[in-house]
Amino acid sequence: MTHPIKIALAGIFMLCSTQLLAQTPQEAQSNDSTQPLWEIHLDLAQAYASPLGALIMQKILAEEPTAADRIDDFVKAIGFDPRTNVHEVTIHGNSFEPNDVTIVANLGETVGNLEGWILAAPGYRVDDLDDDTLLHSFEVEPRKRSSDAFGLAGPKESKPKPDRRIWCALPSAKGDNHHVLVASFDQQTVVELAKAIRRGESAPPASENQSDSILAIAVRDLSSAPLKVDARRPGAGVLQIVNSFVVNVASGSDELIATVQLSADSPAKAGQLNQLINGLRGMVQFAAGMEDNDEAKVLAALIEPLTVSYREGDTQLEVSLATKYSDIEKLIDN
Repeated sequence: MTHPIKIALAGIFMLCSTQLLAQTPQEAQSNDSTQPLWEIHLDLAQAYASPLGALIMQKILAEEPTAADRIDDFVKAIGFDPRTNVHEVTIHGNSFEPNDVTIVANLGETVGNLEGWILAAPGYRVDDLDDDTLLHSFEVEPRKRSSDAFGLAGPKESKPKPDRRIWCALPSAKGDNHHVLVASFDQQTVVELAKAIRRGESAPPASENQSDSILAIAVRDLSSAPLKVDARRPGAGVLQIVNSFVVNVASGSDELIATVQLSADSPAKAGQLNQLINGLRGMVQFAAGMEDNDEAKVLAALIEPLTVSYREGDTQLEVSLATKYSDIEKLIDN
């Protein structure tokens, strides 16, 4: 693949991978301090049932024919099928610190054997939240003891790190039979969310998502992300301009629809993003026309429907792309 096409692919991938957010663009880019800094939403059952899920499974089984048996064994072990039981999953945080992560997942009408498997976790502890709900916790990085892996004390011992514990509960939502997994590194967060779900004050996560949405991602302040970017790489400058982004990926009957909203600090920077996106599309189309390269031609056809909505003077723009699954399959095969 020639250098211009590599640059175009890198830029388009960077823009499209920015497309995964759960709130509406107006909500995600507001200054409401109650909104998490970042969040990811996934409807696992919806994704698996979509043509995209079928295409991915087809490719997996083509390369690993025994994968289906291993998946069936996993389903039997945990006591339910995540492909059909697990719907809305939300992961969010108010910072990019490793311990600032909360997970809320709608598991459907059964938790299977999950609570039994948690018993085997290292450093496991359990308490009663109420008559029907347990509060679990376990270590994810047990602190280092005074010996190394061979049982021999080293010449210099660093100060032991405190235990990192995950707290979780599986309350059932009041008014229906759905169980919700709540997990966090913060005990109080889990306790409050679990009690709210039991009282019926908190619905299963991501209930505001569009019915055809399978994946959404939002980052409301990209400048606070601990990104290590090689400034020499093509497209690295985009990260200096984008302030926040909202992405939503939805599955139609025969196409995948991705929409991305980007915001910048100033109208001038937003205009620069608009120029870049349109320039990348033009570069791919130019390369496809000048070279005998089937991959470039497939990519050019893939991004032909891409549209950019931008009004001069605004600090936001929206990129949308509806792609036929048949075209996605061609690109994968190439």
